Amino acid sequence: MVDQVENHKKEFGEAPVLSFEVPQPTVLIGQFSDLIESRSLLCLTDQGLSMSFSPRSDNVIRIVNTVRQDKKKFTYPNIKFRREDRWANAVKAVLYELAKENIKIGGYNILISGRGAGADSWSLTSSLYIGTLYGISKLENLNLSKEKIFELSKKANSFSPSNQARLRDLWILINARPGKIYLWSEKKEEGEEIVYEGNGQKSFIVFSALPFSVLTPEEDEFRIEAKEVLASMESKSVNLSDIRKLTEKEARTMASRYPDRERRCLTHLVVENECCQKAKEAIDKKDLTSFGKILFSLQRSIVENAELSSPELDWIWRRGQECDGVLGLCLIGLGIAGSFLAVVDGRASNLYARKEEEYERIFGFRSTIRPFIPLGSPFEERQ
Repeated sequence: MVDQVENHKKEFGEAPVLSFEVPQPTVLIGQFSDLIESRSLLCLTDQGLSMSFSPRSDNVIRIVNTVRQDKKKFTYPNIKFRREDRWANAVKAVLYELAKENIKIGGYNILISGRGAGADSWSLTSSLYIGTLYGISKLENLNLSKEKIFELSKKANSFSPSNQARLRDLWILINARPGKIYLWSEKKEEGEEIVYEGNGQKSFIVFSALPFSVLTPEEDEFRIEAKEVLASMESKSVNLSDIRKLTEKEARTMASRYPDRERRCLTHLVVENECCQKAKEAIDKKDLTSFGKILFSLQRSIVENAELSSPELDWIWRRGQECDGVLGLCLIGLGIAGSFLAVVDGRASNLYARKEEEYERIFGFRSTIRPFIPLGSPFEERQ
């Protein structure tokens, strides 16, 4: 936070009165589960947003995103959607909801930084919804409850068609507790808390260091194709509840009449759903060996069925299979493509030892490894 405070001073000429971190919404398994209204494993991790606020003497809101090198300005409560404001429409959306409730606030300078500031629209919008409401509630003594923040954030989705937040991201940002992961139900809009025993010692996040834009278009394309396949199946009286019951083998058989791409698309959705339930059972039993096998199985589907990979990610995936002591490795959803969850045993205490130099020599940038430690919500921790 020292850098955040100093950068705020440089940008606005004054120190912030409030600075805090917004952890990153992270989907361990079930990146596309919302498409079939199934379940996913969620948590919060580091590498999210840093936000800082300083009050102004007028009613102007100035926002700077240091990662995107973009600046926006508007006045409160006269808030209007502007397509060119892009990511900043997320901040405008929740403030617009406050204005609709006749809540008066002053002007603010807001600085946004951190890895999450360059995340995809879904993740960044969710983080900005929660971070903005949390910060304004503290600064203006609004005492907004978790329930109220969730309500305002859901309403904010009507502000901009291009800046939407997923309910699961909003929920985890408000409710997560340290050291816990959650089984999220898309249909019930609630999460079941799970104690994760691998915190920081047997689990790591491997960052590939790919640019923010890599794979995001491919993920969007997969979503579009998946929706088309599901719509086609619905027209043949196969509904989502039927799909959620399918095994991988059954999915391949059912989709055999579709072109290869559509068949693999449906298969991946089913594999995700299967892996999520199996992973939850393995974690409950504290069976990291089984959990690791599930991660390997899901990663194979990500590569072979969803076709979401790159030379850099394939390299890490192959090294993970070769590295003694790696029980499992799989891409996770951080809003920025290219990060893996690795589950290891004692033989892998030096995970990828001497491999990072080889990766850098081949691809021109260095991967990094950090302990995987699920974080708590800033809202939860500061009550």
